[in-house]
Amino acid sequence: MSNVDFFEFEDKNIDFPYYNEKNAYGKNSLIIILSSLFLFVFLILGPIKFFEGQEQIILFLITIIPLLLLTKCNLGLFFRKISLNDIRLIIVSYIGYKIYYLIVYELFQVTNYVTTSAESQFLNMNLLTLIINTLQIFSEEIFRIFLFLILMYYLYKYTNNRKKSIIISTVLVLIVFGLMHVN
Repeated sequence: MSNVDFFEFEDKNIDFPYYNEKNAYGKNSLIIILSSLFLFVFLILGPIKFFEGQEQIILFLITIIPLLLLTKCNLGLFFRKISLNDIRLIIVSYIGYKIYYLIVYELFQVTNYVTTSAESQFLNMNLLTLIINTLQIFSEEIFRIFLFLILMYYLYKYTNNRKKSIIISTVLVLIVFGLMHVN
């Protein structure tokens, strides 16, 4: 794969796993990822009702077990160590999110759109709730990674263009993830 196939901001030494035929992971890995995705979506949209906290823990296990299986417990294949620049980005992103949240919240207030206050949820949060919410966020991120890899695999097979596959996969993942959060 040449440098032309990569975006300028990408690390040319690291590539997404599973999507091209030159990859060493194989079809079984794709089946594991696809099964995890279907089970995740079924549990969220299906008829099963959970007690508070159960769903988040089950969804976490549905995503982390296949991830551990695929990486042979070496999560460094998917994640890297956090650097000082990453911490800066996290802080700036958090501040940006809070500003965005306040703007949208105020717009909803001006238009008399009824919302639930996230602040009340944070005030009533205990350690167990914090842990369960962290597991949920982690499982949602793994879900998005898995969905991205599956979409990229099929789009790359169809287009044979890495950049186009990344862009289309990213847009589709954002749409699907957004639709899963519509009440």
